[in-house]
Amino acid sequence: MSRREILIAHYTSLIKGFISRASVVAMVLMLLGMSGVAQAAQITSRSLTLGVSTPSASTTYAFAFTIATTGTPIKSFQAQACTTAIGTCTTPTGWSGSVTLTGQPTGFGCAAGWTAASLAGYLELADASCATNPSGSQTVSFSAVTNPSPTNTAFYMRMTTYSGSGYTGVLDTGNVAASTDDATTDLPVTATVAEFLQFCVGATVTASGANPCGTVTGTSVTVPASGNPLSTSSISTNTSGMGASTNAGSGLVITYNAGQFTNGSHNFANGFGSGGSASSTGTEEFGLNATASGTGAAVASPYNGTNYAWNPATTTNIANSGGAAIATGDWTVTYGANVAPTTPYGAYTSTFIYVCTPTF
Repeated sequence: MSRREILIAHYTSLIKGFISRASVVAMVLMLLGMSGVAQAAQITSRSLTLGVSTPSASTTYAFAFTIATTGTPIKSFQAQACTTAIGTCTTPTGWSGSVTLTGQPTGFGCAAGWTAASLAGYLELADASCATNPSGSQTVSFSAVTNPSPTNTAFYMRMTTYSGSGYTGVLDTGNVAASTDDATTDLPVTATVAEFLQFCVGATVTASGANPCGTVTGTSVTVPASGNPLSTSSISTNTSGMGASTNAGSGLVITYNAGQFTNGSHNFANGFGSGGSASSTGTEEFGLNATASGTGAAVASPYNGTNYAWNPATTTNIANSGGAAIATGDWTVTYGANVAPTTPYGAYTSTFIYVCTPTF
């Protein structure tokens, strides 16, 4: 072999070794780059309020939360309905989304231009033109959402914000828990796995140790408790119970919504008023107040005294956990009615729907 051929062979070997090492270095750099992929930030102060928790009901879903990423415009939002808080998502039986917003969201950066979209198992909205950074807290509400069909069943909404209008570029994520009731006595029950909520309503609710819903009995309340007709000489009363617990950091709020106290043709006068007042016998009036037991359990004004109040056909706060998680809270609601000598005879009734909303 000539000297020229020997030199060519030597330098060819060196070049091959260099290429091999360069490939290894490139691969290592690529792997190091992959390990630095940013993770989504956590949504805080998050809650979901259902208009009603009745199974299969068409209702509103109102989300309230605070995002962590404020330096990038949000262009789309998703809330995925799942049977579990983590892991593979299975859409709850009977649940279906909506393409209807109750109004434009707040705190998303852009006050207008948001539209709802449709994808099975999701609630979605997007604004491809939004170029303003979000600020403060965020709210968004969808109407005509169908609750899961199983009774007494917890489910979860997995929320995600995106930097792209096509639900790409994840920014922040977070879960909220909700529950259907038993469709008879409005008893939303356990919401477990990560976020937790327990809530019950009945004619009587008795705590058992750490369980606020140890014993729940009765599906209706008669005023007065004796079943006698209302009296013009003294107020008639009877009670119902509620129990709740949650690990939500910002606690829970209990609201009621009730129709008129009516016999079908005559509605009771709202004598106590939405601000509350003392009983006035011989005057047509209907209302309620409440008391609480358990560390952290509280009653909202004006229902927290001896006066009665009533706010028919309006969703109204009546009880809460003082803005903190609560292990065992129980409330007794007292319904009071006075009747005037001229009040038309008949059987009067009003249906109360209680909803418990935790804020995680």
